[in-house]
Amino acid sequence: MNIRRQVLSNWLKQVLPTIECQFNWHHTNHQVSLVLLYGDASFRKYYRIQPGTDCTLIAVDAPPKFEDCKAFIDISEYLSKKNVKVPKVYAHDISNGFLLLEDLGDTLLLDQLNQSLATDLYQQAVTEMAKFQTAQVPNGLTIPSYDDAFLMREMDLLEPWFFEKLLNISLDRATVEAVNAVKQRIISEVLSQPMTCVHRDYHSRNLMVWQQQLAVIDFQGMVWGPACYDLASLYKDCYIRWSREQVLAWLEQAAQQLPLLQPYSFEEVVKWFDWTGLQRHLKVLGLFARLAIRDKKNRYLTDLPVVIGYVMEVVAQYEELAALKQLFTEILLPKLFTQPWFQPEVLQEPLDIS
Repeated sequence: MNIRRQVLSNWLKQVLPTIECQFNWHHTNHQVSLVLLYGDASFRKYYRIQPGTDCTLIAVDAPPKFEDCKAFIDISEYLSKKNVKVPKVYAHDISNGFLLLEDLGDTLLLDQLNQSLATDLYQQAVTEMAKFQTAQVPNGLTIPSYDDAFLMREMDLLEPWFFEKLLNISLDRATVEAVNAVKQRIISEVLSQPMTCVHRDYHSRNLMVWQQQLAVIDFQGMVWGPACYDLASLYKDCYIRWSREQVLAWLEQAAQQLPLLQPYSFEEVVKWFDWTGLQRHLKVLGLFARLAIRDKKNRYLTDLPVVIGYVMEVVAQYEELAALKQLFTEILLPKLFTQPWFQPEVLQEPLDIS
């Protein structure tokens, strides 16, 4: 057992007796087994423990050097006040980066998305989103803002990690300058929207189906950002792709439901949605490449074709994105077909709900 896991185990033995009154179990021996669960893209580790016969909990190891437990706790309280279902926090040790949480099971929204259920499930997801979208930063909630520098830092992962280190593509100066100019246009479009609380990863692996409702997890990265960002995360999900026609039908319903978007034409909302999704996907291409190369999380490579498909779909829609279209069609595509993880059919065959 590594050192952090041992420290976490010792902490659990101390805190479990203090929360017994909330459950129908009692043990004098609080030595529990830590069962490691499938991880995410962060430095956090999640363990399921079973301190009682009919009770399981989730223990989280979030190294303070990389993760912010206080943000998780603060945002959890905010979302709970808004009647959004989030895991209850039973105990925490912020200095060590430990959390003891309610166990919401293993059923992700992704597991339930199919042609018969998707529309209703996405509607539920937008209903939950509407609860925490607000026109002003909530009192007492301290979250960073998605500003120019923040958005550019994210997109700047693209060239060094995705093109250079993953694909061994060196871009010439003229191409880099043209792409940087497009990035500036993307930032302007993204920041022209109404601002609100943004989950930032509001997708099918961070929404749980729990007791016939949706629960929200992985919200500690919440920012003050564009109103279409979480919609782009949801409908342009990196782990499942639907036809553009279907996505726009869902988007039109959502825009009518979200007060911040109601004053604007659907054409404006579509452009915000597309360009915000593009900013996110350029970031994700660099991020997933970095996860594979630096962090040895190679499973994210298999998600890259879906993300590339979204990018190519959007750059084909807008003349202002011609430099990106040229980069992806003339430079990237030929290289992709040499990659073992590339699935070309993903570019042509998004799911269709009809």
